[in-house]
Amino acid sequence: ICIDYSPKLSAATVEQIQNFESTFTRGTTKEKLLFAYIRLKPEANIHNLSKKYGVRLNIGHNGLYTAIIPMSQINNFAQDVSVLSIDAGKRIRPMMDSVKICSNAEQAFTGSSLPHPFQGEGVIIGIIDSGFDFTHPNFKDGNGNCRIRCVWDQNNIFTTSNSSYGYGIVYSTSEQIKTAKHDMSGNTHGTHVAGIAAGSYDHPYRGIAPKAEIVLVSVNGTEQGILDGIDFLLTYADEADRPLAINLSMGTVLGFKDGTDNFSILADNLMKDRKGKILAIAAGNEGHRKSTLTGKLDKTVTTVKSFLMPPSYNRDNLFIQGVADHTYQITISLKDTLANTTLFSQNFASGEEWSKSYQNFGSGETNDSKLNISAALNPINRNPYFNISLMYTKPDNEAWEISISSGNGKYMINSDYGSFTSDGKK
Repeated sequence: ICIDYSPKLSAATVEQIQNFESTFTRGTTKEKLLFAYIRLKPEANIHNLSKKYGVRLNIGHNGLYTAIIPMSQINNFAQDVSVLSIDAGKRIRPMMDSVKICSNAEQAFTGSSLPHPFQGEGVIIGIIDSGFDFTHPNFKDGNGNCRIRCVWDQNNIFTTSNSSYGYGIVYSTSEQIKTAKHDMSGNTHGTHVAGIAAGSYDHPYRGIAPKAEIVLVSVNGTEQGILDGIDFLLTYADEADRPLAINLSMGTVLGFKDGTDNFSILADNLMKDRKGKILAIAAGNEGHRKSTLTGKLDKTVTTVKSFLMPPSYNRDNLFIQGVADHTYQITISLKDTLANTTLFSQNFASGEEWSKSYQNFGSGETNDSKLNISAALNPINRNPYFNISLMYTKPDNEAWEISISSGNGKYMINSDYGSFTSDGKK
């Protein structure tokens, strides 16, 4: 089965539409919402669009916005002539690894060979993460008082929002933070990260800046939530008239890697000319994983093939890009390695914008197969690219094969969770 979607919808957006029942169904509101990037024509009337479709626009620059879109209005909104594209972006996940000794942080703390010690006094450390325990000893000063000044819990959607961004709950007083005790994310990663950055508990694993003020954003797992969180922290620091260091130990291996993706454009614009403000983003902990294929195709090598090994939970996302003024063909195949047969195979070409969903393919009586794919051109440099989301419970005798072909041009293929392998073949 192949279902055509509006070419304005990315594969990530199609996946969100299909799986929203398990994504944003908590809370008291009956309307399901999509967090997405939207790109509008220059002459678009933002006020009319918001009023007509119930869309909320937050961070914006040159026609690109973070937005909250009612799911019931996605198709109507995509048909509006003012809308160029709707992209849910990538799902982010925790990435953090740091060693105090190797980074020379201890010398800064003691003031060794420096004018004085640097322990965070007068500075705000803003952590964008999830899984915060507000009562942790790492976040108390010498008198036992909480050092956390403000929290925006984007994951708290159980009560009416008091945030200027239209979602989540802001705790702006010590009493509110003490009463809340923790965020609503259900994990502990943020406590770990904030402890490394600003933990004040006096033991060998004390944080880097134990005397800094702390402001937290418990992010909802979307790129748009991160950008709104950056803006929230910048606004707080401006009002407090304090220097600000923002830490983001989350990320994705997918994307252009050249600063032209939606997240980078808006993040760069938010941080532009912000004296005394810095944003640090984790490089990731996945260098050991064979998650990227890259190279150049020419007359001698026109096609590259590889097996994709999804993780044990049998889902993955792929990002494939080429370079402008070159045409690429990709083939995605599911093969039975024992019977030497092909169970599913589709060919796709770059150059046009489209979005498709393939379902109910492969083997087995219970079929949960789904492949969403979209093609587009990078609006900044016109590089062609494909976004793919894949879900299929695969038996051991089956394998996914990915191939890319072109007469000339560089390419890069990223796997979000899995890895690439030759499976012993050249």
